[in-house]
Amino acid sequence: IGKFIYVYALLSVVAILALIGVSIFERDLRSETSRIREEYHKRLERIDARFKERFSLRGGRESGEWEVVFLPVGVVFCGGVAALVYGLWRLFRGKELLSHNQKRGGSPPWRADAGLRLLILFFFSSSFVQFLMVIFSFFSGSSIYSVTEHLVAEVLAKTILFGLALSLFAKEYNASRENLGLTVDGKCVAYSFFLFFFSFFPVLLLSLGWSSLVQRLGGEIEANPAVYILLAASDGRLGMHAFYLTLALAVLVAPFAEEFIFRTILFSAFRSHFRFLPSAVFSSLVFAALHPTVAGFAPLLLLSLFLCYLYERTSSLFSVALMHSVHNAFQIAVVVLVYRSV
Repeated sequence: IGKFIYVYALLSVVAILALIGVSIFERDLRSETSRIREEYHKRLERIDARFKERFSLRGGRESGEWEVVFLPVGVVFCGGVAALVYGLWRLFRGKELLSHNQKRGGSPPWRADAGLRLLILFFFSSSFVQFLMVIFSFFSGSSIYSVTEHLVAEVLAKTILFGLALSLFAKEYNASRENLGLTVDGKCVAYSFFLFFFSFFPVLLLSLGWSSLVQRLGGEIEANPAVYILLAASDGRLGMHAFYLTLALAVLVAPFAEEFIFRTILFSAFRSHFRFLPSAVFSSLVFAALHPTVAGFAPLLLLSLFLCYLYERTSSLFSVALMHSVHNAFQIAVVVLVYRSV
């Protein structure tokens, strides 16, 4: 393991130099992503008010315009009711919510110090890719750091993070495919969808309560930055390439990269030392804290706890990435459909 210390040391030095480079060049660039975020945040506030007004006054029955919105919501609502009733029935009968899918890989070979390695890899991937994109934008003569450059940087950063973490942990610890969560079966897929539906109402209720609390304390409700980019693309402000890049990031790249980092490595590392609950809470706190919006902290924390439980039962990266992906896709679909219907 000692020889890999030099790898992490080198990555740390490169990341620090890249961060310094970004601070030097980025001050002369304006961010198109920030401008779109400000503009569409104001639009979403107005749309939210109009949506509540029209729905309360007319019940959405003035025309068929609401049907396209309520179709995905209705499907998930019915699935959520069925999953919640079935899950509570199992718990009431003294059964487990999900039967234990036998752990294939046993305890992972890495321990709690894996968190430091992950921090280095995360810092390196985000800083280095951002530096490359800022340098490209600066020397191309542009005065704007565009949305496309921002999206490409995000996709590359998460892809590099996933690739580096996977390869380094596999080699450093001689980890098997089972240790790395690279196994899947039909049960994993079924569990992913069941737990997504089961968690729908708890996450939704906590989200509404937390948002209300944040507003009462004078905070502002912000959507995920990806939502603003999708809305701008649907308006024609951005090309459709931005729409597809954002979708790829939200439902494919980010779920796999984040679940590998937070569930396969971080959660399982602490699970080797502690019981399930403290391991899940700690990794979930880190997961929620690294996301950009205050309003999303509590619901993301709860969602992450469900994802930890799913990984505890399946030991499959694919299962947690699939649930994460479906959750993101549903949220995006609802916001975009509401925006286009109001």
